[in-house]
Amino acid sequence: MTKNTLKIIFISLLPLVLNAQNYLKTESVSIFKNSSAFFIKSGEVKTPLGHWQITKEEIPQALNGTLWFLSPSGQFKSIRSFVDTTKKQEPAYASTFTELLSLNNGKKVRIYLNDKEANTTIEGTIKIPIDLKKKEKIKLNLPMYPIQTDDGRTHVIAPGLIKRLEFPGTDIAYSRDEETKKLVPTIRINFKNKAAQQNLQMMYLQKGLSWKPDYLIELVEENKAKLGLRATIVNDIEDVNVKKLNLVAGVPNFKYATSLSPLVNLIHKNISLSGAIALDNVGNFRNDFVGYGGFTATGNNNNNNNNNFGGASAVEDLYYYTLEDIILKKGERGFFDVLNLEVPIEHIYVTHLKANSASYVNNYSYNEPKNPVDHTIKLKNNSKYTWTAGSAMVVKRDKNEKIQPISQDILMYTSQNDDISVKLTEAPDVGVTYSETEIKRDPQKTLKHNDGKSYYYDLITVKSEMKVQNFKKKDIRMDIKRTITGQLVESSEKWQKAERVLTYFSVNPVTDVCWETTLKAGEEKKITYQYQIYVRRY
Repeated sequence: MTKNTLKIIFISLLPLVLNAQNYLKTESVSIFKNSSAFFIKSGEVKTPLGHWQITKEEIPQALNGTLWFLSPSGQFKSIRSFVDTTKKQEPAYASTFTELLSLNNGKKVRIYLNDKEANTTIEGTIKIPIDLKKKEKIKLNLPMYPIQTDDGRTHVIAPGLIKRLEFPGTDIAYSRDEETKKLVPTIRINFKNKAAQQNLQMMYLQKGLSWKPDYLIELVEENKAKLGLRATIVNDIEDVNVKKLNLVAGVPNFKYATSLSPLVNLIHKNISLSGAIALDNVGNFRNDFVGYGGFTATGNNNNNNNNNFGGASAVEDLYYYTLEDIILKKGERGFFDVLNLEVPIEHIYVTHLKANSASYVNNYSYNEPKNPVDHTIKLKNNSKYTWTAGSAMVVKRDKNEKIQPISQDILMYTSQNDDISVKLTEAPDVGVTYSETEIKRDPQKTLKHNDGKSYYYDLITVKSEMKVQNFKKKDIRMDIKRTITGQLVESSEKWQKAERVLTYFSVNPVTDVCWETTLKAGEEKKITYQYQIYVRRY
């Protein structure tokens, strides 16, 4: 290799050598639930040639409009991306007998030949004719190989006859250096001044890093539970070693970040954003709820005994859970405990009765079978943290302190001082039945529709009776809900009413009704109410 050739290779490799020890340090990472994350990196970079560059895997798959380089001193001259060509000496290893003979030209060898009649061997010196002064490259595969024996004779051997080789010495060559050319994707930042070091900041949003919240609710007393929030982080994009990692809850708006930034599009043009990494449309943030294994909530309300949790804060309409000192390599997944809280709860049994209809003509009397009753718990968020939406595993310890599973449901987004209900199971020992009877009918009422025509209706007064039975050995709170079409008249127990706003013509109002009542252990209670409904005559 000539001196000039060595110099050219050295200059081509210099930026890569500097880059390997001269990369920006990650300040913070903010992860969203839709498999995207925002990185902020900064540092003082070495610029002995007036520029700094990143190559290959170090170039992020930054999304459109989110890649920014910032110079605190305003020294940017130009930023460009290109595919550079580099030369490198790499060993080429022998893979056949003939390549091994070529690499050891001039050395002693014993060759065992494929001979059907006898084991024939030839021992001598490999004599491939080359001009060493011209330093011609040896072709590793030749059609014939000359071997000169000690008696001065030269044997020419075809490659197909060689069965085995033996070299008497230990200085055998198994490889040779060959110059290879590689295409290296590069982003280069040129600075105005020629300072040896420059301050630089880089930030970008990219797909491939996501987090998923999961809750564990342990029922410890009738009106108390331990709530644990754990984050599952999935890293498919780049190594993360950061002091501050933010888990973001909320619905951010990255309207144009649906494709790669033009600066890196040339570099990553063969990399698809679909497949293992799902690229949702902007605004379509998915919550894929998957439960996790064992967990024990500890600590008092608003106290956290987590090694990594560093607090939470609101940034405009987004909520940030901050983890500290996180290391997660590309391709890894990790569990990280976020919150451990003690929260007040209330057990509520809820049933939804079937809505009535105005389509009955001749008869408006029917009986309903027993309705399912859901056992739910209402959790009060009296902590200083907002709860994001996530799957919720509910457990309880038995008399032997062994954890028993109860259910899994979804705990929805819950602001501070708000409450949220989580379904446990269907309660078989709480029964609800009801019946309805027509008690009065005023026929042929004329009502005018918005098309200007008049139609005949019967005004029916309906009496409903609900029977609620508590077969449990404890008192319970019971909520009975129903959507009623018609004008509400009266109820034997207080009801809560929320009338709907109808956007189409209707002669009957529609109201969502709820009865909140309590039942003692073993108690049976009857609730009656009346409403009036117009039924069309045909």
